[in-house]
Amino acid sequence: MTSKSPAFQFYAKDWLSSSKIALMPPEYEGAYIRLLAYCWDSGDCSLPDDDTVLSRLSRLGEGWLNGGSSVVRHCFMPHPAKPGFLTNHRLLEEAEKQAAWQRKSAEGGRKSAAKRAEKRAISNGGSTKCQPAAPPPVQPNVNSSSASSSSTAVIEEDDESRAKLTAFQRVYEYGCSLFPQLATQNTSVIHQWITSGASVDLDILPEIKRLHEKQVQPRGWGLFTQDVANAKSRREAPLPKGEIRHAKPRTNHGGFAEQDYRAGTAGFEVT
Repeated sequence: MTSKSPAFQFYAKDWLSSSKIALMPPEYEGAYIRLLAYCWDSGDCSLPDDDTVLSRLSRLGEGWLNGGSSVVRHCFMPHPAKPGFLTNHRLLEEAEKQAAWQRKSAEGGRKSAAKRAEKRAISNGGSTKCQPAAPPPVQPNVNSSSASSSSTAVIEEDDESRAKLTAFQRVYEYGCSLFPQLATQNTSVIHQWITSGASVDLDILPEIKRLHEKQVQPRGWGLFTQDVANAKSRREAPLPKGEIRHAKPRTNHGGFAEQDYRAGTAGFEVT
């Protein structure tokens, strides 16, 4: 695993709420964060297990040998893939998440490029397939109306599955573009939102965008569940007698239409 990213996620709340950090003298805390920076910048999340080198990198100097080592060293562990070197468990985990996201993005880019090339070849009268298509299998002699009904059901089921997959991809890609840390988190709640009838454009994407503008930093997709449920419930709430709902959305934020909503929740399990 090699880290090519120039930055890692720094969770300020986790840092400030850590009792280990709170008990460190300021000079040890500064030494710790400097060593984290050197560890990340190494490319494979490693530091030499050498007190002389660590005393200089941490800028503690003699202070490293006079107590600093025993405190700050506890924040590191032997590197699992590099004998004679140290690493930080949380930092290594962040690097692995980023590497997984980079691999996923690269694979998605390759697939998209292949699909575009195939569409261009077809539109130009060519084909990306070297072999002729295999002949269709011989169908048994069945009642034509029954076969037609079965075929239609399969097509409708496939269309519905594709629609749900497309909706999921839109939510996933948009959420990860605003919050990269979500790339490797459990996505089951996204399927719950879509299955429960939440609108991607009216309920889900606007709530993700709104929380991003509020500078909320989610640790998982479940953080959005209650807000998506509220948006869906407000959108579906019946109007008071005599009130007319506008045919067009009254506001528009970043391309996402939002109706005049009301408060309330329904249809979701909060995780």
